[in-house]
Amino acid sequence: MNCTKCGKEIPDGENKLCDDCKNSLLSDIGNEDDNKFEIKKEQNPKKEKAPKKGKTKIIVAIIAVILVVALVAVELITGVFSSMITKTNKIGANIGNNNVNLGWSNIQGDWIYYVSFAEDGMEVEIDKIKTDGTEKQVLAKKDWEIYSINVVGNYLYFIAFEPAEEGEKVDEEVATSTAYPKNRIYKMSTDGKELKVINDGEFSGNTVSIYVIKDKIYYVGADYNIYVMDTNGGNRTKISDNQTGFVGVTDKYILYDNLPDNPESETDYVTYIMNLDGTNARPVVNGRRLYNPNMVGDVIYYVNAENNVIHRVNVDGSNDEKVYDSKAYNMNVQGKYIYYLNYKDENEDSSDDTVCIHKVKTDGTEHQVVVEIENPRFINVLEDWIYYTDTADNNYVINLTKIDGSETRSLYKLDFNGQ
Repeated sequence: MNCTKCGKEIPDGENKLCDDCKNSLLSDIGNEDDNKFEIKKEQNPKKEKAPKKGKTKIIVAIIAVILVVALVAVELITGVFSSMITKTNKIGANIGNNNVNLGWSNIQGDWIYYVSFAEDGMEVEIDKIKTDGTEKQVLAKKDWEIYSINVVGNYLYFIAFEPAEEGEKVDEEVATSTAYPKNRIYKMSTDGKELKVINDGEFSGNTVSIYVIKDKIYYVGADYNIYVMDTNGGNRTKISDNQTGFVGVTDKYILYDNLPDNPESETDYVTYIMNLDGTNARPVVNGRRLYNPNMVGDVIYYVNAENNVIHRVNVDGSNDEKVYDSKAYNMNVQGKYIYYLNYKDENEDSSDDTVCIHKVKTDGTEHQVVVEIENPRFINVLEDWIYYTDTADNNYVINLTKIDGSETRSLYKLDFNGQ
């Protein structure tokens, strides 16, 4: 046979190469620059070169950044969807429902929590009911006065004034002006199974509001200064020495009334604002008390005592302006609307003494009478509903009415004649 490359005769085989051609071919393959194959000896594999230390640090840093971004994205996404699904409150009560409106009701998700009475009217209840009017449940029934219901997550937080036990001595400095001398802050699970005292008499008995902001509770202490504590009652810390007339707390600010350095009288209060940690305290509008203040973001809505109409002002004191011509009793600002109590005809010279719940947009437009009532005390706005009490036709009633007045539901009714 002949070599298939050079034609040289070889002893045997077919289509074979002679020794010279074999060596030449192997040499050519080994010298090719674009050769994609590698012949490795398994018994002595070549080690890959380690990357330089500088490159390693850069790679590690990049990976770390990617992981952090991924974790933040997951937290944001899951947090948003979790909030959308569970509708869990982060702020227990807002100033509108809590400041001059007693905080007698609150909402979280599909449940409305509210103060009611037992059938005989002798005891107070905390009840809850679905927003569709079903599944009413009694969570607690006590001989107490209850105010300022805050709902955050799986718990309610509220103030209770209780009667003293027989022979029990009550500190006159702590005693409240209400019928009951003992004042406490309670924590209760939303199913009513857990109920415990988290502050026993160490807050002002003249204050009927607390504010739960995430995992903290803001309240006025027995010395009339503003304090903060954990939701279990621990780590009580005084925020500032201001001897305040408490107003309200948001997730950014604390509003409070205080006497200026040189007051003209003992009742000459001025409304101040400060950060949650007590820093940057200053008057909102120099020398002025803001009546019935509410906050939406960085805007404060209030009733101006000089002209008895609704005003608004930024938290830095700028752009103080009139919003709407009304005295606006028990004003409650929620979202884009201002809700308040006043006579049906808001003209001071009118003889019509029918009281109504009114609403007007925060820009002063679209005024509407929501519902006529006889003798209201307060209004709590709960998303699409307004919770209010009334004494009409010799009855004491607790109602829910739609914010547009289209529907009213009765939660409780007591006939004063016992019929």
